[in-house]
Amino acid sequence: MKPKFPSVTIGLDLGDKKHAICVLNSAGEIIDERSITNNRDSLRRLSQKYPGSRMAMEVGSHSPWISRFFKALGHEVFVANPRKLRAIYTSNRKSDQSDAYMIARLARVDPTLLSPIQHSTEEAQRDLLQVKLRDNLVRQRVDIISSIRFTLKSMGVMVASPNTACFAIRCRKNLAGVDPRLLAMCDPSLRVVDELTKSIRELERRIEELAASHPLL
Repeated sequence: MKPKFPSVTIGLDLGDKKHAICVLNSAGEIIDERSITNNRDSLRRLSQKYPGSRMAMEVGSHSPWISRFFKALGHEVFVANPRKLRAIYTSNRKSDQSDAYMIARLARVDPTLLSPIQHSTEEAQRDLLQVKLRDNLVRQRVDIISSIRFTLKSMGVMVASPNTACFAIRCRKNLAGVDPRLLAMCDPSLRVVDELTKSIRELERRIEELAASHPLL
């Protein structure tokens, strides 16, 4: 019994500005090969040209929303695990277009070769984004505090190590009695620490509310 291939399979190599696409018919022949811009209008036009087609792409920064976008338009969508995918094929002439072609070929023959993953829902992604943004702000605050400490240490001024959230207050108090000129120089950075701390507390409040409303997460 001959295997049944989809009438149209589309491989996409996603990029920030453009996506390389390769479209195969049921016989595995290339019927369309080009680049499209990275916006919903271009993706919608591709969908309208090949309705109900099988779509395949690698995991990337744009794959969550693009995969959801195509699924909502009625396509069969596979998001490939890049580590598994690269283990299957290598190319001496790597390009976005050749990657799109290879993804399309694998998706047409056997989608399981892509070791497909399942992206979370948009709501879950938004929830997780708050945690990631909070962690990013914490790292920024640590970097600024470390820079201030190093600068002051090079001037022979040691600042105590209080809780990170209280660093700006303690630093101002110490410098006010030791070297007001140093305080004036450090104050712009300390103001940034103040704003970061305020934003971190707000995100922590939202995360606590989220945890309370989703006890099983």
